[in-house]
Amino acid sequence: MSDVFEKLRNSSLQSGKPRFANALLGPKPAFFSSGPEEAEVPDPRSEQNEVIKADEKTQVLQGLKKFTEEKLEEAPKIVFPGGEIGLKPAQNQRRRELSYPISSPIKNPLCDLTPATTQDLTLFIGETLKEEQKLMLTKMIQAMKIGDHRRLAVVEEEAELGEWLENVLLHIAKLKPKIVVCLGALVTNLLLGEKERLSRIHGQFFAMDLVFSDGVESQFQFVPIFHPEFLLINPKMKEATWNDLKKIMSFLNS
Repeated sequence: MSDVFEKLRNSSLQSGKPRFANALLGPKPAFFSSGPEEAEVPDPRSEQNEVIKADEKTQVLQGLKKFTEEKLEEAPKIVFPGGEIGLKPAQNQRRRELSYPISSPIKNPLCDLTPATTQDLTLFIGETLKEEQKLMLTKMIQAMKIGDHRRLAVVEEEAELGEWLENVLLHIAKLKPKIVVCLGALVTNLLLGEKERLSRIHGQFFAMDLVFSDGVESQFQFVPIFHPEFLLINPKMKEATWNDLKKIMSFLNS
């Protein structure tokens, strides 16, 4: 019976009348099969097209990712019709619990503690600058066209760095700057409380939460950039530093 059915069906299909074969004989009954139902053989051309489409989609997404990363190196956001893509400031959270109260006296004033005249105070902190380095920093600040700003210097003697850190954190808590710009790796690592490669984190926004011993909390944001001395030695890094400064400018204007 099974052989007769197969011959009739194959004859109709080969004659170019598959609809007639299906209408007359219907699909192959399950009981004619000696084993599991035969699976439909996929069209290899269809599979190939799906692979091509997936590959093209991957290439588009990789290209978009590269384009976005390159543009975000120049500025913290990309504006386009209908929206924008950007990096949120303060992606990196840090918390420091301090052993002294916020009311502690500042033993070594590092700048004028007069309250900021604007809400957009920018605080620059770094090692003591030589004249040529001061001139470089002055040019950088002028190029940023920012308003109120202060500068704090780091003492050079390593034994005094702990006292300097206490002082500068008290300065920051009292001045409440909108942004703190760290010049160089020494200051950046002192604020972080850990060692980081400046080449890896320059231009990134960090959020610091200070908790004083009396329970008072103070928050600020800071961005590490290359020290003016490094820029004088390596002029090629000026472009990267300018891109970092543009991120800060955009944040101040937001």
